[in-house]
Amino acid sequence: MSGNRRLILTGVTHCAALLSGWAGWKLLDEGVHGSGTQAAETQRPRTGEVRSSDEILAIIAPERPRPKLSPAEWREKRAAYLNGLPELVKTMPVPDDLEAALEEEVKGWKEGDHGPSARLATLMYQWAAKDMPGLLKWLKEGVGPDNARGAAAASHLGDVVQQLAGDKGVDSVLPFFDGGLESETIFATSRTLGESGNLKLLAEFKGKLVPDQWNSMKFFLSSQCPWERRSTIVEFARSENQPEIVANFGRFQKENSSEAAAWILEMLGDESLDAEFRERLSDNNRLNEIALSSAVLPMDQRIALMRKGEAGPADQNLYDELARTDVAKILIHGRDWTYEFRHGNVEAGEVLASIAKELPETNLKAAEAVRVALFQNLAEEDGGRAIKLLEGLTPTRRAEVVLDTARNGFHYVNPEAFLTALRQVPEDDPQYRDARLDAWVRHGPENYERLDEGYVKWVRNLPEGLDRDMALYSLSLASAKSNPSLAQSLRSEVRDEELKRRMSNP
Repeated sequence: MSGNRRLILTGVTHCAALLSGWAGWKLLDEGVHGSGTQAAETQRPRTGEVRSSDEILAIIAPERPRPKLSPAEWREKRAAYLNGLPELVKTMPVPDDLEAALEEEVKGWKEGDHGPSARLATLMYQWAAKDMPGLLKWLKEGVGPDNARGAAAASHLGDVVQQLAGDKGVDSVLPFFDGGLESETIFATSRTLGESGNLKLLAEFKGKLVPDQWNSMKFFLSSQCPWERRSTIVEFARSENQPEIVANFGRFQKENSSEAAAWILEMLGDESLDAEFRERLSDNNRLNEIALSSAVLPMDQRIALMRKGEAGPADQNLYDELARTDVAKILIHGRDWTYEFRHGNVEAGEVLASIAKELPETNLKAAEAVRVALFQNLAEEDGGRAIKLLEGLTPTRRAEVVLDTARNGFHYVNPEAFLTALRQVPEDDPQYRDARLDAWVRHGPENYERLDEGYVKWVRNLPEGLDRDMALYSLSLASAKSNPSLAQSLRSEVRDEELKRRMSNP
């Protein structure tokens, strides 16, 4: 995988995004909307702290067994499970040894299709109703990525909490939130309540949970609620007077991003909604993220969303911003063009033609930005071949793009690739001298730290000329503190008079 693709993919996992958003949500909620999250007088005393992000990530995304059902089979089985669970908890006899019965059920779940099991959930329900401390002990012993008990229990915990709270009241499930399983319970319960849309039961939790727990539940509910429950999300957001719940819901609708963007845009113009609510929704910075991710939606609608719902002629800079994002998404999620280009399987023009076909409106309204974005991604593979993407640009604009790419890209890649791209701008052109030197100075410390003597040798073996002198100068700065004698030796090899004056007057 190329350096660029590695950089693009950094931190893109769904769970990492959940955690990042959760942290931001927590700060926003405490700093701006504290009035909406005050603890009710009926709240119980808190006995534990919310877990760290690392701990939550271990809970949300452990290496658990993968479901063996297709998505359609999963949905069908879950629907039958949810329909049958309320009746089963009323009618299924309680085993004499609940722990043994549960262990046997977990064994069958592990060997089966990993789908929802009404019997497994019912056994957990029965044990909680009969001996909550015993169940909590059993659950805590099962937490861990390689423990089938923990995986099976986590898959059913939210359903058990919802069923038990609905049957016996929220107080009956509060031990789950204080029994060392707080984060697991908040996450699982939020997911289940979002799926069911049970706002009445959700409101009962608000009066019982402490502010941090309630804030976490709101965030996880809005980030996991299915697209079909979007009306529930609006109702919940209005009841909490927190439009960011809507924005956060839209942000996580990855499979329906364009529909979510259009839905929010329509909401911004819906006068049946409170004006202040719509204004605060329009100010939410997540709307910009939603607009950028919605490549199927017409560009003017995406820009309207970025402009807080206001229509009107678009600035070319906004079209260009969308183009850069759309090209990056294709390179991330589509065919690995960087790999194909690196190995000579395709040329830059072929990649451009494919992207233009996939993004016809983007290519029409921001053709130069598409070319530039693609060049910036392919230049690390072969700047000499990628430069064809910039044909048609003025010489000045072409040089600006190349130098900007050289300065801001090429991290942790072969320095020869950097030099190949840089040489697309003649080194004897004085108007680009400062930008050229800046590119060398930016990469010298990183390359020296990473490649050590190998980089020193590479620089010294460069052919005589300005690039060699700039490389020597940059490397002398990078090594000045750790190896003063080397730095002095490198400076003595510089031939360019202007660089010599810089070194004599630092």
